[in-house]
Amino acid sequence: MNFEKLDNKRTLAVLALSACVLGVGTGVLFWRGSSKQVQASTETIPVSTPQVQSIAKPSYVHYVKLADANVANPSQISAQIERLHHDGSKAGVLTTQFKQATHAKMTYRFGRKQPLNFTPAPLRTLVPAGFVLTGREYEGEMVANAYSAMYRLYENPNTKGRIEIIESKLSADKPLVLIDELMNEQVLGVPMTFERFLDKKGVVYYSVEMAVADKHYVINTKAVDKAVLMEFLAALVRSQTSN
Repeated sequence: MNFEKLDNKRTLAVLALSACVLGVGTGVLFWRGSSKQVQASTETIPVSTPQVQSIAKPSYVHYVKLADANVANPSQISAQIERLHHDGSKAGVLTTQFKQATHAKMTYRFGRKQPLNFTPAPLRTLVPAGFVLTGREYEGEMVANAYSAMYRLYENPNTKGRIEIIESKLSADKPLVLIDELMNEQVLGVPMTFERFLDKKGVVYYSVEMAVADKHYVINTKAVDKAVLMEFLAALVRSQTSN
């Protein structure tokens, strides 16, 4: 018996079986006819890529030009725009700034916490050093037995400085409309209306209106430097846009 030929046949059989198993496992190798030779496939196996649908982010605020805005008093707003850019404020004089501070102090002292339909900004960690919470009121529409806005008053007993913040939850179903021409400043890319006033004693007041994420803010200050205010506003914006 020719053992050399027998070994060659066994070797071919093992190779053929290995190629067959490999072809079944990977789909890359296959038999070609009766020549018993293993051929490499050059065909590309198509791979389906799942389609990812992008989800549109809700819009809570629309910035529109006055000419395109559906407002009932365009001439009044036009006058506000002119005064803002000429005098630094829309009305020229203090109007509602700190009018509710006294009542807010009473409700904070004698009232209790009420439910909100949003998570308020962590102002205690954001306000300038030396300012403490002295007033709080809940306001706005009731949504699911919870308030949609909150007023907070912070005061510095050493400098007599004051900061009041009205924070309101916005709804994507009824986006807030802000007039583009009234946005005369910005902080970290967020447009805002920035006003400056002087009272009869020469004390400087600032007023800010802006929308950040799903919140609307009205912020008034008394005896607070502009640089300090801008630093606070930047911290507030970061706290609401970091997620």
